[in-house]
Amino acid sequence: MEGLSALSLDALTSVAYGPEAIIVVLALAGASALHLVLPVTVAIVVLLALLVFSYRQVIEAYPQGSGAYAVSRDNLGPRASLLAAAALVVDYTLTVAVSIAAGTQTLTSAFPGLASATVPICLAILGLGPAPYQDRAQHLPHGSSPPQRRGRYRPGRRGGAVRAT
Repeated sequence: MEGLSALSLDALTSVAYGPEAIIVVLALAGASALHLVLPVTVAIVVLLALLVFSYRQVIEAYPQGSGAYAVSRDNLGPRASLLAAAALVVDYTLTVAVSIAAGTQTLTSAFPGLASATVPICLAILGLGPAPYQDRAQHLPHGSSPPQRRGRYRPGRRGGAVRAT
């Protein structure tokens, strides 16, 4: 379960705008479509459960840590891994863009006077950006190494996990 918090970032950021987007789209379709909120919500919950199940399998097969690129490279080949890498770049870019836009929309709805400054606010938030990644190893006492993860499985060649010996 260690990897789920990092791997489910998309699900966490979607919570900020997903439910509202469902209601807005269904409301635009008309009041008769609002009865679809519950089925759509159930479908999303089922998809998230499948995602968690899938992530758990990846974590079990790759306890040392791997992402979509490495997993697809090992199991599907180099072409599939490049497709996965491209999809991840688009996903990460859109996650940041939508999160910034949703946050800015919330800010400008709370302070309507800022509505004319929507784009500069988005650019300012984007300019703040994340702090540079710092390797945890540089924060360890001199001469020590980071703790190693222990797993039941290790990655196999093109076929998934192999029981560790």
